[in-house]
Amino acid sequence: MKKILLSSVIALIFLLTIYFSFENTTNYSSKLPFNNDKFLIAIFDNENIVKKYYSNKELNKVKNIVISGINKFLIIPRYKGMEIEIYKQELKEEGEMKETLVEKVSEPFYLECNVSDLYSNAAIKIKYKDKTYNYSPYYSLKDGSLMLENFVMYLK
Repeated sequence: MKKILLSSVIALIFLLTIYFSFENTTNYSSKLPFNNDKFLIAIFDNENIVKKYYSNKELNKVKNIVISGINKFLIIPRYKGMEIEIYKQELKEEGEMKETLVEKVSEPFYLECNVSDLYSNAAIKIKYKDKTYNYSPYYSLKDGSLMLENFVMYLK
């Protein structure tokens, strides 16, 4: 009897863990292979890869945020309740970066940015669980790879 009770309790804990981990993810992020707890957002830069995960109907619902530039990224927040702020960055003559809030989002979005190879003109600020994370998507001048932070999952 004790073995049955113990097995039932373990099974219940396991099921509750799975339920709450999926309950907190967004509809879009539940389709992605988030295999590490540290990842807070996913980023795509290739439409062919995007279409492996999402239908045209789903993609047509995604907001498009244009700051200006030649790069287009799809950003997928992992968790419900994440606050994401998109800023336009401008390099001033004094060498300082000026940031202007463009939009606040909590759902997936396309971001068109980067008029220059020298710096990113977009900044993404993610607020989740009383912490703030900053990310600016751009490609390395050294090898052309997308620069990432440890909380960004790149699907290529």
